[in-house]
Amino acid sequence: MNLTPRLRDSLLYIAIAGLAACSSSSSSRSIGTGGTTTLTIGGSVTGLVSGTSVVLADNAGTATITANGNYSFTATFNSGASYDVTVSQQPAGGNCMVTNGSGTLGTGNVTNILVACTPNNYTISGTVAGMLGGRSLTLQDNGGNSTTVAASGGFSFSSPVASGSNYAVTIMAQPAGQTCSVTNGSGIVAAADITDVSINCSDNTYNVGVTVTGLGAGSLVLQNNGADNLTVAASGMFNFNTAVASGSNYAVTVLTQPAGQTCAVSNGSGTIVGANISNVTVACSDNTYKIGVTVSGLSAGGLVLQDNGVDNLSIGANGSVNFATSLVSGSSYAVTVLTQPTQQICTVTAGSGTVANTNVAGIAVSCTSTYTIGGTVSGLVSGGLVLQDNGADDLTISADGSFTFATAIAAGGAYAVTILTQPTGQTCSVSNGAGSVGAANIGNIAVSCGNVWTWVGGSNAISTAGIYGTQGIASASNVPGARLAAISWTDLSGNLWLFGGNGDDSSGTSGNLNDLWKFDPVAGTWDWVGGSNAIGAAGVYGTQGLGAVGNAPGARDAAMSWSDSSGNLWLFGGNGLAASGAGFLNDLWIFNPTAGTWEWVSGSNSTDAGGVYGTQGVASTSNMPGGRIAAVSWTDSSGNLWLFGGFGYDSANNLGDLNDLWEFNPTAGTWEWVSGSNTISANGVYGTQGVASINNVPGARSSAVSWRDLSGNLWLFGGNGYDSSGVNSDLNDLWELNPATGTWVWISGSNSANASGAYGTQGIASASNVPGSRNSSTSWSDSSGNLWLFGGSGYFNDLWKFNTTAGTWEWVSGSNTNNVGGVYGTQGAASISTMPGSRATAVSWTDSSGNLWLFGGNGYDSTNNLGDLGDLWKYTP
Repeated sequence: MNLTPRLRDSLLYIAIAGLAACSSSSSSRSIGTGGTTTLTIGGSVTGLVSGTSVVLADNAGTATITANGNYSFTATFNSGASYDVTVSQQPAGGNCMVTNGSGTLGTGNVTNILVACTPNNYTISGTVAGMLGGRSLTLQDNGGNSTTVAASGGFSFSSPVASGSNYAVTIMAQPAGQTCSVTNGSGIVAAADITDVSINCSDNTYNVGVTVTGLGAGSLVLQNNGADNLTVAASGMFNFNTAVASGSNYAVTVLTQPAGQTCAVSNGSGTIVGANISNVTVACSDNTYKIGVTVSGLSAGGLVLQDNGVDNLSIGANGSVNFATSLVSGSSYAVTVLTQPTQQICTVTAGSGTVANTNVAGIAVSCTSTYTIGGTVSGLVSGGLVLQDNGADDLTISADGSFTFATAIAAGGAYAVTILTQPTGQTCSVSNGAGSVGAANIGNIAVSCGNVWTWVGGSNAISTAGIYGTQGIASASNVPGARLAAISWTDLSGNLWLFGGNGDDSSGTSGNLNDLWKFDPVAGTWDWVGGSNAIGAAGVYGTQGLGAVGNAPGARDAAMSWSDSSGNLWLFGGNGLAASGAGFLNDLWIFNPTAGTWEWVSGSNSTDAGGVYGTQGVASTSNMPGGRIAAVSWTDSSGNLWLFGGFGYDSANNLGDLNDLWEFNPTAGTWEWVSGSNTISANGVYGTQGVASINNVPGARSSAVSWRDLSGNLWLFGGNGYDSSGVNSDLNDLWELNPATGTWVWISGSNSANASGAYGTQGIASASNVPGSRNSSTSWSDSSGNLWLFGGSGYFNDLWKFNTTAGTWEWVSGSNTNNVGGVYGTQGAASISTMPGSRATAVSWTDSSGNLWLFGGNGYDSTNNLGDLGDLWKYTP
C-alpha cells in the first residue's frame, strides 16, 4: 500500500514510541535492537455499487476499493503511529462515509475502519411519441411507481432510482385504440438520470368485416371509405383487405351490384374504437322488374289482363300501366287477356319473354271493336249440328233459324265458320262462311243442312191427273199430271220448267203431252205456261226461224233439252207428234220465257228423219241429227249445244242405238258431227281407264244421263247400249268429254254390260264404289262440280254423288235394293226418314240454292204401286 507522508510519519512515530515503551518495561518482552512491529489498518466497505470504486486515503497512501467487503491498506505501520482514513474519491453515483477512520496504532492491526457507501438516486424519464390526444398511457418502472401520460411529450417517474439499481419501464395500460412500445426502457442506473426511455405509440388497426346474405350467382364488389375493393362471390363473412386504425371512420358501400340483384348495406359506417367491426351486414335480394303494358284502342270497360296466368290487372283506359307483381331477372312473363272488354277484342303483341335486368315495357295491347259472327241455319231436321268459328267457339244448333257465336271478332279479324259435327243423318254445308270482319256484325252466313228429302207437292199415289188451273196464272193448287220421260230446264231466275212426257192430262187420260209448266221454288207454285192440257197435241211449227205465240212443239216424250246463257229453253226430238203424224222427231225448238214464244229453229216438222252427217268435224247448216229419243245433252261454256246418242235413225235411216256426238252453234245455226259413228249399234272403244284418246268413244246407247262440271267438261253415265265387246244391255261406265279437244276419257265403271253396283258404306266415298248398270236415271250437277245420280231402270231409289276432283263415288242415301216404295212423310216437312220411291225416267232441276229437285217418272208410290208418278221432291245436299 502506498502511504501518504503524513501517514508514514504517524506510523513511524507510533513505531518509535512503541519501541521505547517496550524498552522501558521490565515485564514486557524485549524488543531486539532496532526491531519494529509491522501493523496494518483496514476495515470493511458496505453499500458500494457494483461496478464502481471508492478511493480511501491515509497518511501512508491511498486504497482503491472496488467491491464491498474487508479491505486494508497495503502499507504497514509501527505501533503508536496515528492513522486518519478519509474518502479520497467517491464512487460514481454514490457517497461513502468513514467511521472509526482515525486513531493511533496499538499493538495490533486496525480492522474496524468502516466505509459505508450509499448510492445516489436518479430520475427515470423519457419521451412519448405518437399518442393521440384525449387518450391516456400508464407506465410502470420495475413493476410499480406508475405514472400516467396524457399526451405525447416528456414523462418522468415520480420516484427516483438509486444508482446501480435496475430500472425497467413497462406499459401498464395502453392508450385506447393504440399500442405503445418501449425503447431503452430497462437497464442499471449509473451516476446520472435516465432520460432516454422512448415510448412510441401507434394506432391500433382493426378489421372491418361484413356479413353478406342472399347473394346469388353474380359478383358483388364492396368498398370501404371509397377504396379497398372487396369482391364477394358468395354469401358469408368477409373482411376488407386493409385494416383501419382505431378512431378512424369506416364507410362500407356497394361499388358494383351483382347481376340481377340489389345489395343493401346496414350498419355500414361509424368510427372504430378499439375493436374489429363485425356488425356490418349486406343483404342481397333479387332485383324485381316491372311488367308494363301499353293499351291502345280501348273504348269499353271490362278488360282484364293476366301475367303468367295470375296477377290480374284490370284496365279501364288507354295508356301505360304495370302489373302489381314485379318479377326477378331470369323469370318468364306471359301477358294474356283474361277478360275481353265489352264488344271489343284486345290482342297482345310481344307478350311473353324472359326478364333481363330491366323493366319490361314493350308489351302492346291493341284493342279493336268486335262484331258478332252469325247467320241462319236452314234444312236442319235432326239434332247434333255443331258449328265452329276459326276452329273453336263451338256452337250447338238444334233447329233452323238464326245463330250467333259467343265470341265476337275484332274489326279486320278473320272468321271461318265450319261444321265440327254433322247432324244425325244429314249433311250441312256453309255458304259465306269465311271472310274479314268490317265495321258491322256478320249475319249473312248460311248453313244449309241436307241429305234430306222433302215431299214438296203432287200426289203420293200413281196415275194422277193434272190440275192446270188458268194458263199463265200460278196457283198452289196447280200440279202437272203424273208422267215419265218429260224434259226440264232451269231459267236465269231460278224457276224450274217442265215440258211434255208421257203421262196423264187434265182428264186423267194417259198419252204424250206438250204442256209447258213453270215452278217457282220459293213460292212453291206451278204455272201452266203453254201447250195443251190434253194428250196428243200436234206440233204447230209456224215459220222456221220465227218465234210466235201460237207456235208449240207437238206432244212427245224422251226429248232432249238445254238452257242457254240468255235464259232460253231449247228442245230437240223425242217420240211424239210432228205437224202431222207421230214418230221419232229431230226438230229443234227454242222457247223465250220473257216473250213466251216458241221458235222452230231447225230439223224436220215430220217424223222419222234420218241423220245428215256431212263431213265429221265440219259444221254446216245442212247437217242434222236423225230423229231419236232418249239421247243426252249438254251446254258448253261457249253456249253451244251438245247431243249424244239415243235411240233413233242413223245416216242410212236404220233405227237403233246411236253413239254419234253432235255440236250445235246457236249463233251460226249449224250442226257439226264431232265424233262417234254415223251408223247404229257401235261398240264402245274404252282405251285405258283415265287416259284420254281421240280413238276413245262410248258405245251406242240410249237413256243415259249427263252432266257438265265446273271446268266445262261434259260427263256421261250408263244407259242401255253396247259395251266394249258388243253386248247390248245396261251399262255403268262413266265418261268425260273435253269439248275443246273432242276427246273422251273412260273414268270409272265397267267396260262390260250388266255390272253390279259396289255400294260400300253409306256416306263414305271410296274409289272402289260404283253404281250398278242402269238406264233412265236422273242426274244433277251441284255448285261444287259434283255429279249426282238417282235411281233408274231396275227401279232403284239410291242416290249417288261423284266427286270429279277425287274421282270417287259415294252412296249418299236410299236403298241398295230395288222396287222400294216411297216414304213421303208430311208434305213440305224435310225428314231424314223421307225418301222418293224407286223410279226411272224422272226429270230433275238444280235451283239457285243448290237444292236438287225431282219430278215424276215411272216408279213406286207410297203404297208400293208401280206406275207413272206426279210427285215433286226437293233434296238438300
